[in-house]
Amino acid sequence: AETVTRLPHELSGGQRQRVALARALAADPAVLVCDEVTSALDAPTAQALMELLMRLRVERGLAVVLVSHDLDLVARHCDTACSIDRGRISWAGRAGAVLQRG
Repeated sequence: AETVTRLPHELSGGQRQRVALARALAADPAVLVCDEVTSALDAPTAQALMELLMRLRVERGLAVVLVSHDLDLVARHCDTACSIDRGRISWAGRAGAVLQRG
């Protein structure tokens, strides 16, 4: 409850990410685009956020588009993936296969 009155600079990176996620989910979207969602977070906070996103994916039937340079993150949490080179999709398919091709 005290978080409501705090300014963004008074929140941790994880708290800011959760607030941003809550704001996005308030519109009850069918698709959620997460661009480098864990890049500014420490490892435990990033893992907790990804677990939350994956749970929401199942519970809400939410499509999550994860944009990331973190290939380990993609491998752990994505079913399908696209590799983009100079703004164009160079490979697309099952995440494991795309990641092996590089």
